[in-house]
Amino acid sequence: MTINEHVRHFHGLPVHEHVGGDVPLPDPASVAWRVRADVYGENAVFGSMEGAWGDFSSRVDLSRVRALVIGTWGETWDKGPEEVIATLVGAAPRLSSLEALFLGDIVLEESELSWIQQGDPTPLLRAFPGLRELRVRGGEGLAWEPGRHERLERLTIETAGMGGR
Repeated sequence: MTINEHVRHFHGLPVHEHVGGDVPLPDPASVAWRVRADVYGENAVFGSMEGAWGDFSSRVDLSRVRALVIGTWGETWDKGPEEVIATLVGAAPRLSSLEALFLGDIVLEESELSWIQQGDPTPLLRAFPGLRELRVRGGEGLAWEPGRHERLERLTIETAGMGGR
């Protein structure tokens, strides 16, 4: 599976990439927000996921965000999303309208699909009881705790192969 483009729509909403700066922002509920570290870019603030998330969460009313698209969180072939997951779980009270989350909108130019390190997204399901859609890209290190989620309608896992466990 080759993925050459970032998603343009998610959860029925157009994707808007948060780039910071003094650009006008759309209504927080009208788009799916892409937040990612610009690992190879020139923007020092966005060089880390911590910087990108900090800028995003200070400029956008998180209580109105319905969908989030999380892109690269660093060197994704070397590091899993545990810090991103912890950040999102910590922000859960402020992300009270979140219905959809895509963890790993990472394209071939950023990492081979089979190299994307994942982790355990189960804490996200516990932190967001209103989540209706969860999409995860990358299978290396992917793990799930058994459980149940009352509202989840769609779960998508995109990998280059999954082990039997």
